[in-house]
Amino acid sequence: MQAEMSNVRIWIAVFVAPHQEVSVGERLAAAGYVPLLPMQQVEIRHARQTMLVDRPVFPRYLFVGVPENSSWYPIKVVPGVIGILSAGQEPRVVPHHTLALLREADEIGAFRQMAIEHGSPQLRAFVRHIVERLPGQRIGAVYDLSRKQIRRMSEVDEAAAA
Repeated sequence: MQAEMSNVRIWIAVFVAPHQEVSVGERLAAAGYVPLLPMQQVEIRHARQTMLVDRPVFPRYLFVGVPENSSWYPIKVVPGVIGILSAGQEPRVVPHHTLALLREADEIGAFRQMAIEHGSPQLRAFVRHIVERLPGQRIGAVYDLSRKQIRRMSEVDEAAAA
């Protein structure tokens, strides 16, 4: 997986059909792309029973790494893909530092816990910022965050804890 990550040229967000995040990710991986689908645990109630289930942190979105010698354009025709988050004709690129935080948070299960205990203050602030957003606003939070904002959030959190 780490070798795949190193040859990624850009990361983009792909908008998919409802409940198709996993299957689209599998199709994209088979086509040579690097999918990232951060998951969280949510409590649902069904038939008078409460259970924890895994759901995407960003419903209907999937992050896709486009390798060095590949184009992002074929992603548009993969079954289940509705579109690519874009600005005009070009996809909006997810900043590498933001993607690194998303990958780290997903690897340590930060979105699966109510209180993150592992990782740097920067990572904890990032996860908290994402989780506090409503599902429809979370994808925007990924693009809005910059290193300065994350650093400021972690400094405030550390000062409050002291």
